Amino acid sequence: MGIHHLTTPSWSGQGEYRLAFYEGQTYGLENTIFFLFFILIVIYMIKKLFFGDKMKPQISRESFNRLVQFQRILPIQQQTPANDEEQIKQSDDLTDERSSDSNGNDFPFYKKDFIIKKYSFCQKLFNFFILLFMWSLGACMAYLFSLSSGFGQVELGSSIICCLMMFTIILYFTYQIGIKSYFLLIFALLAVAISVFPLIFFQDICVCSNKDSGYLINDNMYLSTSFTRRISFKKACPEEELCHLYATLPENTNNSVFINIHTGIAINQIMIQLQDLEVKSDPIIQSGQINSSIDLDSNGERNTFTNLFQNLQPNRLYLIKVINQEKQSVLKVTKYKTLPTKEQIQAQQFQVNVAFGGDWSNQKYGNLLNLRLVDTQPDIILFGGNIAQDNGMKNCYHQWDIFLNNFETQIFQALDRVVPFIFSIGNRDIGLNSLKNYNLTIIDETGPLIFSWFPQNTLNNQIPPISSRPSYHYHLIGNIIIFALDSGYIMNYDGAQLEWMKNIVNQYKDYYKVALYHYPIFPACLFDDKKWDSPNSSAVGENIWIPFFDQFNFVAAIENHTKQFKRTYPIKNKTKAQGGTIYLGDGNWGSVSEDCFKSSNNQQIFEKLITTGIQHFWVARVSSDKIIYDALSKDPKYYLDKDYIQNLPQYNLKQ
Repeated sequence: MGIHHLTTPSWSGQGEYRLAFYEGQTYGLENTIFFLFFILIVIYMIKKLFFGDKMKPQISRESFNRLVQFQRILPIQQQTPANDEEQIKQSDDLTDERSSDSNGNDFPFYKKDFIIKKYSFCQKLFNFFILLFMWSLGACMAYLFSLSSGFGQVELGSSIICCLMMFTIILYFTYQIGIKSYFLLIFALLAVAISVFPLIFFQDICVCSNKDSGYLINDNMYLSTSFTRRISFKKACPEEELCHLYATLPENTNNSVFINIHTGIAINQIMIQLQDLEVKSDPIIQSGQINSSIDLDSNGERNTFTNLFQNLQPNRLYLIKVINQEKQSVLKVTKYKTLPTKEQIQAQQFQVNVAFGGDWSNQKYGNLLNLRLVDTQPDIILFGGNIAQDNGMKNCYHQWDIFLNNFETQIFQALDRVVPFIFSIGNRDIGLNSLKNYNLTIIDETGPLIFSWFPQNTLNNQIPPISSRPSYHYHLIGNIIIFALDSGYIMNYDGAQLEWMKNIVNQYKDYYKVALYHYPIFPACLFDDKKWDSPNSSAVGENIWIPFFDQFNFVAAIENHTKQFKRTYPIKNKTKAQGGTIYLGDGNWGSVSEDCFKSSNNQQIFEKLITTGIQHFWVARVSSDKIIYDALSKDPKYYLDKDYIQNLPQYNLKQ
């Protein structure tokens, strides 16, 4: 079944999102089960064809001694090869009866006490593989069954089936092959160890694509588990330290900001002070509002605080001071600058430097690109999805630590101020990867960390609970309005999201409009859909969003995901047009990318196009009457695009 799109995102895990298991997950498991059944049947037929049910009878040592004792078989000294098989055959004809021993006590004779049927090595091997595939089938069935009950039952179901199948193997081989009784305890302990070890080793698994986050399992993916992180990772947030301070933005960016702080678990009470550095006045003081707890492993545990500061002065530099209230010690001192208003921009007093891109990673040149970002003096940073590459898994929390550490040390420290973020969601932010597998941690009560740790909207002028943080939102930045959209990952292109867009456009008609989203409508390259496609293809976005962008004269659309470089001509209805929308993209802020050997079908609309996976980000300098675009690579002397000017007056704001 397809993903269920809801009008209001909810991470409560009490119903709606339990139905949202993406079809690739169950489809893949069903195919695996069919394949295992097929192999199992083939192995069983081969065994029957070559061996049938023939087994070589053999008397165990204990049975032989008992038969000799009660004169049912010749002593070993009197046996010859000629009469050996005959005696065994006679023993095989024994019926259940009772006899007396030398002291006159009754002694029971049973056939099964004296005859053990011996398998050949090949028969044992076939039996082993049959059991192995039975075990695998059981594990897949348990996992598939667990999908209907939610993520919490997956590990439980898998652990139960592992233990049951291991003990089944022990009992089978004990009875059929003749394992000595005193080995049973050893094999039982070994079975428990084999059953439990994978569960311990693979508990809280994370598969992601940043360096320093696990063990390389293919060209660009890394694996870690709670076990490997415990032995190889440092504690992300030492108990009495502040480990992260960053800003995200609500709808109004010129007088409001979310200040987000991560600390060690020993810090439970903090105070945040904001002091206007241009006007002497009393500081704005708030007690840190601790977020709901997120269950992470011992290396990732932390306290997170989010405070919403409102009624700030636009285009002002503020001093931020974070204090540990329990010890009255200063944890952090930095600065933050609010953005200018539309009126200040239109009066030609200021401009806003907006950096944007997507698909960030430190795999390739993400860190070098960050160094170039410092030179552009950004006022705000936009990311169009695939930000930390955590696949929506809370166990990949360290991906966000890597991302934040890089920007805090390379950007914020160099600029001596915090630069705020605006994010739109991508496949690797919420758990929909390129193979169309739905990541079940999306039903966790905390939701993916991009929602838990990065608030980007208000609810009744307050910090919204995590369950009320939608996958799309808007932000007023000077004289432009940014629509951070969901390109089909949680919400459909149309329906509630489209109606919301129409409502916001009508509220803010006098702002120039820009869209930020992950999956490109006009990709620079065409890859295999099974690898790159999203739940809703480019065609869906083209049919629904393009008419909307054309109707309301969107200035630009920022696209990502395919990790190539492009800039279209201004276009309307897919043709060049004055006052049309330009489409910029397609991500690649440090991620591993592939060269494109099959270019887009829309070649005629591209003014700039590089399909060799070149790493880059963009900077837009927004002023009253124009936007000037630069595209920067890791080479400080090289620009992919330089001083491209978009004149704003040609975009009619009254439509």
